[in-house]
Amino acid sequence: MGYDKNINTINYNDYIKYLSLLSNKLTISDGNITGVYPFLIPTSLQSMFNDVFNTCNLPYKATWGLSGDFVITYIRIEEMIKNNIPVILSFDKGNSDEGISIYYTDGANNFIESQKLSSHYVTITGIIEYSDAMANKIGHKRMLEVSSWGEKFYIDYDEYSTFMSPFTNILYIN
Repeated sequence: MGYDKNINTINYNDYIKYLSLLSNKLTISDGNITGVYPFLIPTSLQSMFNDVFNTCNLPYKATWGLSGDFVITYIRIEEMIKNNIPVILSFDKGNSDEGISIYYTDGANNFIESQKLSSHYVTITGIIEYSDAMANKIGHKRMLEVSSWGEKFYIDYDEYSTFMSPFTNILYIN
C-alpha cells in the first residue's frame, strides 16, 4: 500500500485500491463506488476487515465488541484511539421509541443536539472526559468525538451505552 508513516497518510490511488480489497461486490471506477454494500450488515463488515488483514498479512483481527459491558467497551475505545486504530461505532435503536442524540458544539463546552439517530455507523476520532464538577455543569461526563459523513459531531457515551446490543457496539480491532 502507499501509506507513508512519516506524514501519517495514504495517497488517493492507493486508498481506492485498498477500498477495492474490502469486497469483491464493490466496483470502483473513476472514484465512484457502486454495487452491493456488504458493510450494511455488521457481520459482513467484520469479515471484510479480516479478509483485508489476512490478504495484506496484517497482524490484526476485527470482532464486534459483544461483551455488553460498557466499561470494557470504553476501555477498548481508549486503547484503539491510543494505538491510532480507527474505531467504528454502530448504533441501532432496536425496539426503543427513542434514538440517540448526536451533538455539535459551539466551542464553549456547549453541546447542542443536532438530531436523533435511529441507526447509523460513525468513526470515533477522540474522547473527551470531564471532571464531575464540569459534567454537572454541562450535562455530559464522557463525549465521543465522531465523524459522520465527514462532519464532526459528539455522542454522549453514557447515553450510547444504554442501547448496547449486538447492533449497537464497536468493531474492535486488536
